[in-house]
Amino acid sequence: MSRPNIYDVLIIGGGYTGAALAVRLSREAKRALTIGVIEHQAEVGRGVAYSAAHPDHRLNGPDLVHIALPDEPDDFPRWVRSEGLLESDSEAMVNGGPVFARRADFGRYMAELFETHRISNPSGSEISHIRSAAEGVHLGTSSVKVTLEDGQELTGRQAVLATSNETPAIPALIRANLQGHPKFLPNPWDLDRIKAIDEDTSVLILGTGLTAADVIVTLTNQGHRASIDAVSRRGLLPSGQNPSPDRESMWQRFTRTPPRFVERHGMPARVSEIMACLRRDIAALEAEGQSWHNAFDDLRDATRTLWPNLPLEEQQRFQRHLKPWYETRRFRIAPQVMDVLEAQQSAGQLSIQAGRITGVTNHGDTISVTLQPRGESGEVNKSFGAVINCTGPTANPAASGNPVMMQIVNDGLAAPNPNGQGFLVDEECRAVSADGVPQDWLRVLGPLTRGCFLESGSVPTVSFYIYKMMPGFLAELEAA
Repeated sequence: MSRPNIYDVLIIGGGYTGAALAVRLSREAKRALTIGVIEHQAEVGRGVAYSAAHPDHRLNGPDLVHIALPDEPDDFPRWVRSEGLLESDSEAMVNGGPVFARRADFGRYMAELFETHRISNPSGSEISHIRSAAEGVHLGTSSVKVTLEDGQELTGRQAVLATSNETPAIPALIRANLQGHPKFLPNPWDLDRIKAIDEDTSVLILGTGLTAADVIVTLTNQGHRASIDAVSRRGLLPSGQNPSPDRESMWQRFTRTPPRFVERHGMPARVSEIMACLRRDIAALEAEGQSWHNAFDDLRDATRTLWPNLPLEEQQRFQRHLKPWYETRRFRIAPQVMDVLEAQQSAGQLSIQAGRITGVTNHGDTISVTLQPRGESGEVNKSFGAVINCTGPTANPAASGNPVMMQIVNDGLAAPNPNGQGFLVDEECRAVSADGVPQDWLRVLGPLTRGCFLESGSVPTVSFYIYKMMPGFLAELEAA
């Protein structure tokens, strides 16, 4: 297929966010559009998150919340059953109830959904997979120019930055002492290197979030026998699933106006006030013998309203003091993963520690690490045969290492959010330039909008913000 002279939309990034946007545009447009998805992988829809082929890497939420098509919210659960995954993956269903599918299966679902719409879609739109990586974005007089890694230039009327899940940032002390070391794994998704770790090698994992949990399960299920130490500043593991799921679906809660938390408490203007309201809601549930989950989920659903209205200093206060606490309750582990972590901790093989690393010494095949436990003045020294980085991506796009992000920041086309998380965007997901002007030609979707929306990286929240921006976005495209 030959490339159009000019695309209506150029989508930079073909993971879940880019694939979902292309599919939705082709389903909802009133005229045929030309849509280009720039993605270096062989398939669109998998990205980093859903390319993992390891059978122990599962979705963090049940199949019912993985909504790619709001007009068909049960499409993924139907696909799971039509593909016979409950038969081929006997551990997917938990106690005859919720299904936690493998991430690779959701990646296949999205790749097939994209390919189906590329071949045929309701609007007759032409969708192209441009297998390359973007290196730069520039605004012309009436169009957008996107430069590819081979120097080719594409022209579009609109561009959407949908990249996410950058390679985890390496802490400065680790980078200075272990960069290039054969026993240091900077990329936790490099399964070949993880598989090569000897079962009797002690392992240090930097971070205690969802990625660390995946790595621990991978090591465990490949027969690892030596100790595994996971370290983060607060030593918090993600929480388990809600034992009493809400009566409303995820999509009903996201589109509810106003959210239930706001109905009860209004619009608190300080983080401390929000937390006080949450504590009251949790106390009310506990008095009825229920867990904290539903009260917290009401707050989560309200962040789209509460967060943008908090003053910058309050958002920064949250980032300093509450972000790890919030995220470990917001991003929950599949029960299959939680079972492994609890068993490993009970057996004494897995240790979760709160503290900071103050020293690293390379002794050839052994790496000596000095840790200062949180709240203590003394230090602890321990040697490891492997160190795996699970710290998470850099929040500041100007320091991400991604050439497109760094270039548009340097050129003032899009400004980093002053709270230090992602890009500054308006409620229509339009990038805001360095001089404070929303850019009609450039939108940002997915985790890169976390600073503006807080909730922006999960499948249902990405779908919600596509849903929210779609009327205005299509009106602009169809008027061209």
